[in-house]
Amino acid sequence: MRKILVFALSVLLVLSSCSYTSDITAGIKDNPFLKTYQIPADGAVKDGLFDPPEPETPPDEENPGGEEEPPQTLQQETPPVTSDEFSFVLFADPHLGRQDPGVTQHTDEFYAFLDTKDYAFALCLGDVVDDGDIYSQEAEDFIEAVGDRTHGNFIYVLGNHDIHRYTPAQWDEHYKVLVGDGRDVTRMMRYSYDGVSFYKLDNSTRVMGKEQMNMLEEALRNDPNEYRIFLAHEVVTTGGELDQTAILFGMEAGEAMRLQRLMRNYGVSMIFTGHHHKGNIIYRFDDFAEFNAAALHQRDTAFADFESPGCLYDVSVNKAENTITLTTYVYSEEAASHWKEYRVDYFDLVSVDASDVTEEPEDPGTEEPGDGSSTGDGGDEGGDASASE
Repeated sequence: MRKILVFALSVLLVLSSCSYTSDITAGIKDNPFLKTYQIPADGAVKDGLFDPPEPETPPDEENPGGEEEPPQTLQQETPPVTSDEFSFVLFADPHLGRQDPGVTQHTDEFYAFLDTKDYAFALCLGDVVDDGDIYSQEAEDFIEAVGDRTHGNFIYVLGNHDIHRYTPAQWDEHYKVLVGDGRDVTRMMRYSYDGVSFYKLDNSTRVMGKEQMNMLEEALRNDPNEYRIFLAHEVVTTGGELDQTAILFGMEAGEAMRLQRLMRNYGVSMIFTGHHHKGNIIYRFDDFAEFNAAALHQRDTAFADFESPGCLYDVSVNKAENTITLTTYVYSEEAASHWKEYRVDYFDLVSVDASDVTEEPEDPGTEEPGDGSSTGDGGDEGGDASASE
């Protein structure tokens, strides 16, 4: 009976993945990873995030008709390195609007935490809204409040709950208003800050697809930055700890193998993921690591063992020491700041000389799907954060 259930579940997962595959890159023009957005480092907070004012500029003598010029997008230009170390705030799965029993949103406490810090930018690993209603006032207020506290720099990865109402392609139009301030941003993109590339990937439909992987590899070959980090919503190297993501949303083996090859061959230090609400799980490999973040929101019910107590993360990148330091904070009513330090993890910041990356991409069709064992032994699990309460 057990084998029959496992087989039936596997068939359903394959069918659901296939149904999404053709839409992964729908609406994407050219290669989005070749369009680099330089995250501002001047500390200037943007005004009018949702209603950017029209700039007052004198008529251009060479353009007397006043025709609108295309948006300025950096094309793989190496940004200047201005410091040896910078920090950003990382969080996952706010699930604004979630109505399940026992759900607590810690948004006000999160804002208070950010008020005590000076982060270069904020990274959200998806599922900012529970039912896909990005037009809700709660979602707009949240994104604007976090952006105002991180120099207007809010990077957002698309999650599976975010597309409950809209397709991934429709979300790109929302991005331009919500987190792009009118700039040409997409659900797949490369951001650059102080010599570090952050690749925002889209696996909101549980797979990445051959076309996105091909575009990603092309961009990695041409990336002039010395350091690279991946961002995604769904876990990609799951399986070692038999967590709920491994059981329900496992990544197709051949695709997972190719992604890991890209990370090894092109010096990607690590990948940050969300989705698995309990989170705080680390998958360590010889050349890279995955950190699976717990959810920002909290749920205290009979299912609390599968949920987060409310977590956020302080990430410090030190290029002088080639380290990434990740400090986990857990929500606590007893703590004066509502957040207490739970643990500190360290990862290698892998440097790469872009001039050495000259190999041509392998034909994805030559890769044989694995049996899942190639995804590693899962490394060490972070443990139960709620046990520290």
